[in-house]
Amino acid sequence: MTTMRCPFLKEQKVALCRAYPIRKMLPVDRLCSEDAVCFNGEFGRCPIFPDRGAGHSGARKVCPYLEVDMVMYCEVSPVKKMIPSSAFRLETPCMTDAFVHCPTYQKMVWGDGERGVSRRLTSVRGVMVEDGLYYHASHTWRRPVDGTVRVGMDDFAQRLLGPIDRVVLPAEGTKVATGRVLVRVRCAERVVRLRSPVSGRVVARNVALSEDPVPVHGDPYGRGWLLEVQPDAADGPLATGMYYGPDAALWMEGEVARLQASLHAPVGVTMGDGGLVTANIRAALPASQWDRIVRHFLEKRRA
Repeated sequence: MTTMRCPFLKEQKVALCRAYPIRKMLPVDRLCSEDAVCFNGEFGRCPIFPDRGAGHSGARKVCPYLEVDMVMYCEVSPVKKMIPSSAFRLETPCMTDAFVHCPTYQKMVWGDGERGVSRRLTSVRGVMVEDGLYYHASHTWRRPVDGTVRVGMDDFAQRLLGPIDRVVLPAEGTKVATGRVLVRVRCAERVVRLRSPVSGRVVARNVALSEDPVPVHGDPYGRGWLLEVQPDAADGPLATGMYYGPDAALWMEGEVARLQASLHAPVGVTMGDGGLVTANIRAALPASQWDRIVRHFLEKRRA
């Protein structure tokens, strides 16, 4: 099962001197054990060693005032603030699927588009909609790329699915058709069948998702793409059940409203004030209700 935690969250073993008046943590792997008196048994010569006048046992190699701990820090934050790993045992956004809402994460990932491709994003009640994409009614999208069509699932779909365990992509050469099953996604011991926004032949697959499906959550319109398809000559992006431009944002607004109406309790969105769609709707719903919503929004044939 995929572990949902921020990919920019790093862990480091550090050391600090409890006898020194300033607690400065230094990475252990950057300390030379042969030269540093803290590690080679010569710590008694250290000018700040409190017991240097009383002597010490020569059998001891590591200074008793040296403290080693594991810390975690954000790799992309401009300030490297190290926090003890024990603090992350609590439910912090960095350690849950909520990391996708972090402004620093979004800037790093959503802004990491392809060269020459403008990434203009709009939030529709918490769901991101990218300009320039054609959206299928079953929450997949298509984008023209060098004579082919790149395909993926939209932000609404990944929020509805929650943490993904596995993405099963069709083989290259497979024929696909608009509105038919395109990709199978395994999550919560359930296989969800996503429908195609294009008719044609698969020419490329994002095989990296087979090892790590997290980009689908962090960047569904970029690094989380699924397939590239050579479209049929008769294929058109503005067929029935497709949305583009201002119509896409209006359609997504309606989808969020329909989701809200389908919930029996104020879960996933704040019912009183319109609210925002959360990052993991599945976690807040009974399994039977989540299954019905998935079938209605993602698996029902609409084109």
